[in-house]
Amino acid sequence: SMDLLNGTRYDQVQIVSAKWDAVQYKPGNATQPIRIEGEKVLSILRESQLLQGARHAIESGDAARALKDLTPILAAAKDGDWQKAEAGYLSGKAYRLANDEKEAVKAFKSFIEKHRAEKDWFLPFATQELAESQLAARQSGTAELTFKELEQYGGQWAWHAKLGAAKAILASDQRKAKAMVARGLSDEVARSREAPSSLKNQAIVLRGKIFLIQENPQGAIKELTDAFFSAAKQEVDYSVERAEATLLMGRAHVALGGKENLEQAEIWFLRVPALYRRHAAVYAQGCDELSSLYEKLGNATRAAEWKARKQGGQGGRAAAPQVAPGAVSQPAAVPASPAVPPAKKNGGGSARGSK
Repeated sequence: SMDLLNGTRYDQVQIVSAKWDAVQYKPGNATQPIRIEGEKVLSILRESQLLQGARHAIESGDAARALKDLTPILAAAKDGDWQKAEAGYLSGKAYRLANDEKEAVKAFKSFIEKHRAEKDWFLPFATQELAESQLAARQSGTAELTFKELEQYGGQWAWHAKLGAAKAILASDQRKAKAMVARGLSDEVARSREAPSSLKNQAIVLRGKIFLIQENPQGAIKELTDAFFSAAKQEVDYSVERAEATLLMGRAHVALGGKENLEQAEIWFLRVPALYRRHAAVYAQGCDELSSLYEKLGNATRAAEWKARKQGGQGGRAAAPQVAPGAVSQPAAVPASPAVPPAKKNGGGSARGSK
């Protein structure tokens, strides 16, 4: 299958060749391939029994299983096989899923060096993942340079480069001084007519982070509520962007302070492990925030539980966490699909009673 940036989707096509600058495919019983510029293509998925298990494991958040499935593929398959190339890229994603940024950086660098000359389809994806891994390893300066390399691939990657530059700023020591520069880069993507919705959502998440850096939690709550949690939003996409937005809603309520906002922060933080377990990095941050919140509240037992759950989620699938809230005031159920009702007088959106 193949998805284009304009929203068009082609199913049951034969991918004849997939390079980052051009994809050739045959629809139906066509005898001659059709060529389309790579910058117009959002994603492709080639059928592969060999890679099916690893792909599913990564999608499910099971890094250990993915690495186990990928090891024999990388060892046995011949060079030049697109499946071996994709396995190399997926191994980097699996290490990232396991929060092993050092090995992820090595895997993505190896993939890029091996497949640059052949213009493999996953080169820009691996370049972006490499930059993200460098960010996670607190190498913001190096990550900024890697993000800049994305510009050479054109199309959607020019937007990724802008968002990456904004991320690098927010991860640096200059985050406060250069917050408006990061906001400007994010705004370019958020307001673009051509950028896909996933990138616009990433830009909005970055804007939410910038509001918090500028000590404006109410601005962050409004921005994220309008984009992700408004009652007008009928479809719920449990994407990594929505997961990050959920985490930021909790942080914004903590920043507002006061007992009622801590109650709301607890509920927002609890939604992260309850709903977004497969997004490993956000899951780990959610566990950290819950542990920190319970420590502030003097609930050492609950704090220790969430530290343990974070460790249990490293490198593989942990048992589904029991996410009943701790006693900030009264126990509250964690909604399966968060939406924000009208804001209360203190400016914080309440999560109680939402669907």
